[in-house]
Amino acid sequence: MFAGMVYVGGANPQQLAMLARVLDEFCREHQIETIAARENAAALIMCLFRRGYQKPGDLKALLDGIGTGTIH
Repeated sequence: MFAGMVYVGGANPQQLAMLARVLDEFCREHQIETIAARENAAALIMCLFRRGYQKPGDLKALLDGIGTGTIH
């Protein structure tokens, strides 16, 4: 974890809204359309969030760095 960040097992409503926006933008930008692929992308985003990446820009940069090969 990063200094000052404590993960307690969940996301508050504002964090959930941010995560949903990141997911929607990522799926739109990478033409991810199937439910299974969106669920995989959501799982990856939650994994990153749990590891302490809780800013939209950080999540987007990591997702773009990973690419979409394993998500489709």
